Amino acid sequence: MSTKIYTKTGDKGMTALIGGTKVPKSSTRIEAYGTVDELNSFIGLLIDQLILAPAPPASSVPAPQAPAPAASGSSASPSSAPAPSIPVLPDHNAIASDVGRSLERPLSAETTPFLREVQDRLFTIGSSLACDPEKEPRLKIPDLREEDVQKIEAEIDRMTAVLPPMKSFLLPGGHVAVSTAHITRCVCRRAERGCVRLHEEQLFVEPLVLRYLNRLSDYLFVLARYAAHLLQVPEIPWIART
Repeated sequence: MSTKIYTKTGDKGMTALIGGTKVPKSSTRIEAYGTVDELNSFIGLLIDQLILAPAPPASSVPAPQAPAPAASGSSASPSSAPAPSIPVLPDHNAIASDVGRSLERPLSAETTPFLREVQDRLFTIGSSLACDPEKEPRLKIPDLREEDVQKIEAEIDRMTAVLPPMKSFLLPGGHVAVSTAHITRCVCRRAERGCVRLHEEQLFVEPLVLRYLNRLSDYLFVLARYAAHLLQVPEIPWIART
């Protein structure tokens, strides 16, 4: 027998932390790990956008064929208008095949494994934030590690090495994958602010969580630039009005 997704226990605006403590759904802690959950969803969207970033080549959509020349002896005169052509629809099987091959393209091949790892770490962070710090959870919660921050820094350095120097502030845009990376960065900053708010309210948050989210937002900014670079999309400089 399958378990129902709805329990009705939160119908009055309360929920339980790991450890059983009941808190309002508007509490700072719930807001913090709810935003981390939102961030994880945007990371998933970003992965999908990067996989699909290169548009299907024109060869995947058959071009309309020119009408065949009239055979000799045909009754058609040179001035006769050609018969209206029937629109040729895209070959969806070919497009689907091309989307599958996009998994092997350099941009998604480089970014997807690491972003999947980030999603895993965000689940770890969410679990940590969902714990009542005054109670020992029955389940062992995975730990965030120093090496996780170092991996982000290594990825930032790797991408930065091939990027041109920034000469101005940049406006988000130019390609849907680039814009999605910027939106994800903004959600990451909001998740970080929520965790900082926890700390300011004397509610425990693992210091490494703050460092990870701070570094992750930097990574997402560089990833937006890196995606634009590989997709050959011009960056949009912010030109202040004078």
